[in-house]
Amino acid sequence: MLENHGNVLLHFGNTLFFPDVNPHTCFVFQSNIIRASLYYVYLSDWLSVYPRDQFLFIKSENYFNNRSETLREVFKFLGLEEPDRNFYSAVNAMGIYNRQKSTLRIDTATKELLRQFYAPANAKLSSLLNMKVFLWRKSEI
Repeated sequence: MLENHGNVLLHFGNTLFFPDVNPHTCFVFQSNIIRASLYYVYLSDWLSVYPRDQFLFIKSENYFNNRSETLREVFKFLGLEEPDRNFYSAVNAMGIYNRQKSTLRIDTATKELLRQFYAPANAKLSSLLNMKVFLWRKSEI
């Protein structure tokens, strides 16, 4: 159950438990948040057209936790000269404006349902990109 200050907003147990993630037949895809979070569905289309080496995939948590190192990786991937130390100091001094602390609390049962729901798509994403970082650990949801 998803709660906000004691008021029930959504109960995933009644709407979310699908052993296979199929965007064309799955009822829960009426939710844009759920649908948009199934990166495998979209990236497999892109990767069927463009070569894998033209993409750099970065886990947002890596950027939030170490912006300087992540940006160095981006500059290197793009073949750009790395900015000077002042650039990184300025970036680190800035806040992250689209990262808000949520007041919503998700109970353990709902977290487990989400983990089960996303597991097949995350496994496909991990395989597609050959990157295990997209497989969730229990502590990540």
